[in-house]
Amino acid sequence: MGALRLFTSIMGRISTFRSYQIVLLLAAALAVVAFYYFGSERQNFSSTTKRIKQTQASHNSNRNDADLSLDTRLLHEEEKVGAAGEGEEGRPRRTHSQTEGMQRYHALMMFTKVDKSRGLQAKFQVAMLSMAKHGRFLEEEVLVLHFVSDEASRELGKQLLPELLLDASFKYEVVFHDVAVLTEKLFPIVEAMQKHFSAGSGAYYSDSIFFLSVAMHRIMPADMKRIVQLDLDLKYRCNIRDLFQEFNQFQPEAVIGIAREMQPVYR
Repeated sequence: MGALRLFTSIMGRISTFRSYQIVLLLAAALAVVAFYYFGSERQNFSSTTKRIKQTQASHNSNRNDADLSLDTRLLHEEEKVGAAGEGEEGRPRRTHSQTEGMQRYHALMMFTKVDKSRGLQAKFQVAMLSMAKHGRFLEEEVLVLHFVSDEASRELGKQLLPELLLDASFKYEVVFHDVAVLTEKLFPIVEAMQKHFSAGSGAYYSDSIFFLSVAMHRIMPADMKRIVQLDLDLKYRCNIRDLFQEFNQFQPEAVIGIAREMQPVYR
């Protein structure tokens, strides 16, 4: 009698287990049917994921473009205000004709491919803002900033500079030089030198423009007697005018002065 009850109990448990199995099978079947039903638009997980990524990428691209166009538009409006003839606090900005006869301090910087690098743009802003903050010149002096640039970087520079130098207490002029034109002028002068100091064709420093400093006196205007070449990613902590006083230390036969590189990466 006891054995019969045990057998009956075991069979009941087996029946219950099979019922669970049947329920699970039915649920799985329904899931398959639902998958094919909702996937009738000939899409799969891979295509859907790809579409989502494309949408996100397009959204991010549009957002970045919007931010950049907004910044450019605001700076362009500031440039228009400055070009109207008055600067901050109603002070008139001097034109080139108004600075004729004044003593000029020339500084040159490479300004190529800046439009493609947000990092370089940020460093350029630091350089110009700190220069404007610490720069001090006499009333009859003008700082002339020369930028060797490509077309795209030149347009960007024209947009940024009026805003970055808005607080400058000194008079300044900005001159852009076409990098392609200067390179063409430099090549016959430095060609022999390039063979000894370049790492080969296509190397980063193999272009003629990197030898600008040693032949600057051959391609710049003859009336320009002194010029300082600077890196674009500097932060000025003192008056840039002090740097030009180093020319007073030159011997009569001196042609070029080279400062020690202070960055530890080059030591």
